[in-house]
Amino acid sequence: FIRFYDPITKEEGIQPIRVSATGKAKFDLNVPKALSWLPPSTDSPLDVSLIVGSFKHAPVHQPLFKVTLPPSQPAPITPDEVHYHVQPEIMHTFRPEQKVPMKGLSAIFTLATLSPWVVLLGLWLQIPHRTPKLFSHQILPFVALLAATEVLLVTYWTSLKLPQVLTYGAVLSLLTAAAGKRALSAVSEWRA
Repeated sequence: FIRFYDPITKEEGIQPIRVSATGKAKFDLNVPKALSWLPPSTDSPLDVSLIVGSFKHAPVHQPLFKVTLPPSQPAPITPDEVHYHVQPEIMHTFRPEQKVPMKGLSAIFTLATLSPWVVLLGLWLQIPHRTPKLFSHQILPFVALLAATEVLLVTYWTSLKLPQVLTYGAVLSLLTAAAGKRALSAVSEWRA
């Protein structure tokens, strides 16, 4: 290859040299035809060098001479030119660590979350009839599985991730449904 390089603008033009079967190479510079691949020329000379590459031997980059060409028109600036220059370094901004609310505030909301259970137990104690068979072997598994579901939800709020809750919840819901069906059958038998 013949390389024409402008050290001021850092522009270059490279033209391949055809080598004949006898091993001889020839290069003619026809200025009117070369304007399409030559770098835009100014008053400063262009450095001309020879680049020889081979798969078997180390490449050669030999400076030949300097040539001064008539000044050409400046290269047209395309809208995409800004994409082919060194861009500013991308600085990543990471989200700051999530702030944990105060323990007192968390305790207030925990009590607010548990308050429906306190109301439910208070109302349940006001009902005149009692449930003597609540702790029987037919009803107790259903109540225990309901309590386990509540514990799972509280644990989800504190430490578990959603896929874990869905997996454990699916197993608990199947067991709770089976235990509920058994409890309802037992209650209907007692009433009959």
